[in-house]
Amino acid sequence: MVNMQLMRTLGALALLGAATAQAQGTYRLSDRAIRIEIEAGERGIALRGITDLRSGIDYLEAPSGLLALLHGAEPVSAEESGIEVTRSAQPSKREVAIEGVFQGRDLGFVLEMGLRERGVVVARLTLENRGAEHGCFGVAFPSITGYRTDGARRKMYGLIPQEIGNAVPMTDTMPPIGMGAAGFAEYLPRAMNNMELCTIYDYDLGNGWFVADVSSDAGRGEMPVQMTLDARRLVGRNAVSLAPGERRTLPEVAIGVYDRGRWMSAVDHYVAARDAERRMPDIPAWLREAGAVYGFSGGGGGGMLLQYPAQELKSRIKSFAELPKLLDEARTLGTDIVYLWDYWNGDDEGKIPWDYWNKGDYIPSDALGGEQAFIEGVKAIHEAGGRVIVYVEPFIILKYSHIGRQIGERTAIRWGDGKLAEFYEHNYSMNPNSPVWTDHLERVIARLVGEYDVDGIFLDSWSWAMNIGCQTRETGAITPADYSLGVLRQTEHLRRYARSIKPDAIVMGETTSGPIWQCWDGGLHADFAWLARSNQGRIVASPVRYGRPQANYYANGNNRNQMNQTFAAGHSLVLCNKHLEDSAYVRRMVEMRRRYADALIHGKLVDQPYCIDEAIAAYRYKGGTHEVIVVVNTSESDARSGEVTVRGAGRGAGWMRVDGDSGGWSVPHRDRLAFTLGPARMMILARTL
Repeated sequence: MVNMQLMRTLGALALLGAATAQAQGTYRLSDRAIRIEIEAGERGIALRGITDLRSGIDYLEAPSGLLALLHGAEPVSAEESGIEVTRSAQPSKREVAIEGVFQGRDLGFVLEMGLRERGVVVARLTLENRGAEHGCFGVAFPSITGYRTDGARRKMYGLIPQEIGNAVPMTDTMPPIGMGAAGFAEYLPRAMNNMELCTIYDYDLGNGWFVADVSSDAGRGEMPVQMTLDARRLVGRNAVSLAPGERRTLPEVAIGVYDRGRWMSAVDHYVAARDAERRMPDIPAWLREAGAVYGFSGGGGGGMLLQYPAQELKSRIKSFAELPKLLDEARTLGTDIVYLWDYWNGDDEGKIPWDYWNKGDYIPSDALGGEQAFIEGVKAIHEAGGRVIVYVEPFIILKYSHIGRQIGERTAIRWGDGKLAEFYEHNYSMNPNSPVWTDHLERVIARLVGEYDVDGIFLDSWSWAMNIGCQTRETGAITPADYSLGVLRQTEHLRRYARSIKPDAIVMGETTSGPIWQCWDGGLHADFAWLARSNQGRIVASPVRYGRPQANYYANGNNRNQMNQTFAAGHSLVLCNKHLEDSAYVRRMVEMRRRYADALIHGKLVDQPYCIDEAIAAYRYKGGTHEVIVVVNTSESDARSGEVTVRGAGRGAGWMRVDGDSGGWSVPHRDRLAFTLGPARMMILARTL
């Protein structure tokens, strides 16, 4: 739990006499590492500097605001927000408090800022509805502009951990990074970042500054700060629903500096502040150590599979009795896990041309032999030593499905005007807080896991459907926080239920970003799918693998180069029939991941060794038996030469290339490894501890 010694309820202003407070003032918080200057004036609150005193760098080139209201997804200016400061004070050298109001909105605030540990200032914002009516307020806190993007000497990078990547050069034309608002809620994103953290750092020198939410817990129904970053503005989005006279405190936000370590220093602070109270998922070894999951086709399986051509299951096999053929394909790629979707009957009325869209009932397809053939096919896979995961969609049900006709109108979510929230045509969107809907999902899991003996359930869409403010006829109004909490609680409940039937059953889904990583056994990603633009087409760092290795991602790319980057970043693969064309290479990757599982799967990402060439990404993993370095050339067209620094390995450490590829070479020299890699090539080096 975050130390609250400096941050008192209602802040320092409540402890001050009127004689010590003033309407306006300029204040400074500083220790040996950081200096932050804040001005409370006629035009609101200005952040005038974020200075690293060790390097002398002020990361702000121009004064910036610190908080604003949101208009839709975007923050408005201080003038538009109508911020009026009514009182401010600095009761000690280590804390500042500012009281004010958003004019025209009847929304009061108290902003408290205090030094925490060295180099870190923590800010806390309390809001109060001073009006006579209930209000929903979108707030940008923090909202910072005017920061340096060119660096003191070299190029600056920005990072917000969305899924497995998101470290990108800061340029004037950079796409925004971070899960942005996408219409599911007026102010909030449809999926959450996997860490509530943003950092901007010097790629070469390693110094930088960061902003992090260090106190929220979505598992308690609190809204985490959801950050986005572009060349002009860092925004932390939040929304609060307040009754008249109600007061609520937003999550604490840390602003800090570091003089070395690049983004890893920021992640270290975030993890130290937050993860002591985190729950750790107990992932069965058969999934965690598999190295890959095989879906019979691309398309409707979710996540990265949507980037590959889709085929109906009926076009791959003639009967469920042929399911072992899919296991044979999976083993060609090095895995024993078969993931099935599109295995169920279509709607009775024939209104949907592809059976896949009849989501809700999940009765095995009569065209493939029906329930008994499905049971026998799963049994045959088990007898051959394989595992089966099957698809279930918790977010939508087809209106023409049996369950849709029975409960859809009553349990489906609706907007404030009563209209159905129809995210997909012909489908109801479901309420995770609905007992009726949860009961149905229990019955589905009881049949799939208990009667058919499948080994796991894949919940599609679930973490890509968060923060929805809505209502239903069954449960009434649902705030975005309540909806997100419902997703988490329902997922945990279904996982416990599946394990009550089969102790090593798993539940996974799409995506495993945000707090849902604590609730299930893993999920697919979209870094090279719809998040590819924000990643600028490559993965050169994996903050989630470094700071939160328990979050189990199954990832991939659109070609071998992107698959290499996924593997190098420390994540298992999600595969489909398209990968059979490159089966020898893919199988070797999966086998490497399993052979060095103590380092690549269970071990720690101890460092990302510095590379002069920004096209090169290097990762160093340490397990109980092995230490592994993976170096990847992200360039599609050019060979790259260079070296990586391997600190602490010992002079002349014996590194051996183990991937069997001849696309580069490596020579140990003191604490450096020199190499040459061809375009889109990767090398894996290992040594025994």
